[in-house]
Amino acid sequence: MQDRLTMFAHNDRKSFRLAANLPYLLRLTDNFYITYASIHIHELLGYCQNEVMNTRFKDYCYFRDYNHFIHKLEKVIAANEDYFELELRIRNKIGVFQDVQVAVAVLRNSFHRKTEGLLLIMRKTTVEERELEMLYKEKLAQYDGLVNHLLEAVVIVCGEKIVFANQSSTRLFKAVDVKEIVGKSISDFLHSAHYETWKREYMKSVQTVGPIEFLWKTIGGNTFQSEVIIIPTNFKGKQAFQLLIRDVTERKKTERTLIEAEKLSMAGQLAAGIAHEIRNPLTALKGFLQLMKLDVKTKSDYWDIMESELERIETIANELLFLAKPRSTELKPISLKKLIQEVSLLLGTQAIMHNIIIHKHFPDEEIVIYGNEVQIKQVFVNLIKNAIEVMPNGGNISINMKKSGCFVNISIVDEGCGIPEEHLEKIGQPFFSTKKEGTGLGLMITYNIIQNHHGTISVSSQINAGTTFTITLPLFDEAPYTAKG
Repeated sequence: MQDRLTMFAHNDRKSFRLAANLPYLLRLTDNFYITYASIHIHELLGYCQNEVMNTRFKDYCYFRDYNHFIHKLEKVIAANEDYFELELRIRNKIGVFQDVQVAVAVLRNSFHRKTEGLLLIMRKTTVEERELEMLYKEKLAQYDGLVNHLLEAVVIVCGEKIVFANQSSTRLFKAVDVKEIVGKSISDFLHSAHYETWKREYMKSVQTVGPIEFLWKTIGGNTFQSEVIIIPTNFKGKQAFQLLIRDVTERKKTERTLIEAEKLSMAGQLAAGIAHEIRNPLTALKGFLQLMKLDVKTKSDYWDIMESELERIETIANELLFLAKPRSTELKPISLKKLIQEVSLLLGTQAIMHNIIIHKHFPDEEIVIYGNEVQIKQVFVNLIKNAIEVMPNGGNISINMKKSGCFVNISIVDEGCGIPEEHLEKIGQPFFSTKKEGTGLGLMITYNIIQNHHGTISVSSQINAGTTFTITLPLFDEAPYTAKG
């Protein structure tokens, strides 16, 4: 309707000829006298065209509506705007008020912008339209109430400008009023590094994104971490984005505290395990040394036992050293089939000595992963060696490899005595082992390496039937991730 009124912004005959075909059109002077009315005005007011000429518009309006009309007009003129809409109650010739919607164009002098009059287009509103309008206002009020009482901050960004902010936003950005937020650029609040990410990745998004982590600045310049959900929307016909912002600064602090506590707990468990595992052989060594000190005739059995216990201490120390030493950061594509063939060949002699046959079932296609070759090889050495050791009387080991989407699954199946169900969840914990002389550190290292390569490892077992370890690793996709550690 605003574009339509623009045609009649000039006082010329052509405009008024066009206006004659528009129902309920009025032109007012700057002091609100009617100087023109369309020929259809009688349908609304019951007056003929010439009867309303040079009469006051005020005489047809409900007095409170007229005051509202004047108040709104003054605000529009003060803002140097030219158009507004409102609803009025207009009295016809027999004294009955009718509800009308009114579009008002302010006519100004083209040189000094002085107000010279008004152009009004009025339209009757039906009962159904009034009910729909009331329903719309009710729903809008409910929506505003809901948004303003959300615990999360909600802001709407149109272009670079924040055009809406709820009450929670004031608490989040340490503002006194939403006016300190609305109208400002998003760059005033979003941390510079994340602002560039916003412009590059999310300003053209057509789908909901998130939650993602952003760093924000408060009015006072302090920063806080947040999770943000970005929802594409429209604002006054333009593309916009609704941002749901949740402060996670305290949660991040709590997470860091929990991680540190978990590290301390793990260190405590590790220290207790080391003390327990090393105390036993040290006790034996101490006892034999005391016997030797008493000049008791030394038996050869003593030396064998002492050598065995020293070797056990050395084994524990070597495995702890693998945990403690810095990880190699050399990452590269790895041919998984070739690597497992090398490990099978390395352990082949030991398998033959135990009357064990290793069966390999690989796909024809090449299987390539990305990571540290030394660490991945250590994983398969540990698992295949364990499988050999749990079958002292011989048997079969099956190594199966199968692609599954963007991942590869590798299972190592033995025919050993199996693991009791109550012990399965302890597999991978330090110093837990189902082998009599085992330390559990080998499997702990294995689990750690697979996790650092963004993979998973699971175990299933049946008593007297065997155990299956299944490893899942992401395939190399020419855009490798960064392995941890």
